[in-house]
Amino acid sequence: PADGRSDVWSCGVILYELLTGVSPFMGDSPAVVMHKVLQSQPDAPSRLVPSLPEAFDAVVARALGKKPEDRFPSAREF
Repeated sequence: PADGRSDVWSCGVILYELLTGVSPFMGDSPAVVMHKVLQSQPDAPSRLVPSLPEAFDAVVARALGKKPEDRFPSAREF
C-alpha cells in the first residue's frame, strides 16, 4: 500500500533533477523508464555534477530507495 514514503520518492526524483538537470530514470519508452525505476539505481548526483557535495548522494539514494522501508520515513526526516 502507498503511504507518505511514495511522496518522499517523488521528491527524491525532483531533487535529483534540480541538482543534475536530468531525470534519474530516462528511456526511449514508458516501459524502459518503468523498468529502470524498478530495477536500476541512477548515477550519483555528484558523478554528473562534480561540484556537488557528496552528501547529496546519500540523501538522494535514500529518498529513491526501491523498498519503502529503505526511504526516509517522512518528509520531515527527508
